[in-house]
Amino acid sequence: MKRVRVTVLKTELYKDLADEYGARDLKLCPFFKVGEVYECKENKRPEGFGCEDAWACISRNVFALSSGGTDIYDGRWLKEGSNTCINCCNDGMRPVIFKLEVID
Repeated sequence: MKRVRVTVLKTELYKDLADEYGARDLKLCPFFKVGEVYECKENKRPEGFGCEDAWACISRNVFALSSGGTDIYDGRWLKEGSNTCINCCNDGMRPVIFKLEVID
């Protein structure tokens, strides 16, 4: 299996949604910072990857890339032959955007 690098590209906060539906004074996700990098081996959640829900959201595509898949969205989202995928967690008020890329 190939190794996959996971990089935190963005952390967002949709203030309008947080104000209406979130806990008081909801802030950006506390688990990730822009620029953090994790390395996945054998499709296991990397050490220090702080959120199980975020891992559940991206692990399917980590597995596909690590297994040699290069067009996991049938050419609809990624450039042809790409070894890179952009994913996010499922937090609708403060999502984290990840870049997944094959590194070997």
